[in-house]
Amino acid sequence: MINKRKIFFLLSLLFLSVGLKAQFGFWAGYMATAVKYGSFDQFRVSYNGVNAATMKKEMPAIGLSNGFSVGIEGHAKWFYGELSANFLKGETFAEFTNGEKREFQVKQNLISGGFGVGWDWKDKFYTYVIGGFSGGTMLINSSFIYIDGTRSFSTEKIVNGHSHGLSLGGYYGITGGIPVTKNIKVMLRVAHFGYSRADSKFALSDMFGSKVTAISGIPHPDGLPTDYASYLAAGYNYSGSYVGTDLGGWRFFVGLHYQFGGGYDD
Repeated sequence: MINKRKIFFLLSLLFLSVGLKAQFGFWAGYMATAVKYGSFDQFRVSYNGVNAATMKKEMPAIGLSNGFSVGIEGHAKWFYGELSANFLKGETFAEFTNGEKREFQVKQNLISGGFGVGWDWKDKFYTYVIGGFSGGTMLINSSFIYIDGTRSFSTEKIVNGHSHGLSLGGYYGITGGIPVTKNIKVMLRVAHFGYSRADSKFALSDMFGSKVTAISGIPHPDGLPTDYASYLAAGYNYSGSYVGTDLGGWRFFVGLHYQFGGGYDD
């Protein structure tokens, strides 16, 4: 079995060995993800089915999450390393015939680090194939919006609340830069991110806890049940799965990259 720690250690040594001849830089810019979120979609489909008779607009898939990324990188000829902080938010909502709404907001705060190989044509452009690991927190805010515009996260509604969990995963893709000035480049990136499976180990747990009971008499769930219809019937006896942190998809980035200087010999 491949030891990920040993691989990471060897890649670190490789990157450090060329560090004295490396170019270092900083980037910041806009990021968007074409979201694929299997466990949440299971909940969404079930929720739409239960409430179909009173819905004016069914809840669609999240589709796209938006945010920003900041990071640092170092590269020396064909070697590349990076560390970044990434902040993303996506939303979806259902609208009922009486004008009320159910809204979900999904947030990810992630730290990513990786390595790559490619080439830097100095004052022209650079391109690298990259791969790495990512981890951080994930939060789902579930609110109910009444006709008068009041937004509630309280437990009078069954799935109101704030669910949080841990995201762990990996990514691969390609990054590149096009020069604007000697030290500034337009940075472009396409990468695929995949995160932890939607199993009980990474199920989102509700901050209110499962012991709180909604006014309807149905227990407030510990997270978002993927089979909402079954949960309504079973309550505390529900034995199905919950929405996890398996949000992934293709991620696109465009921003500015500033190179601090230094250099390497030809």
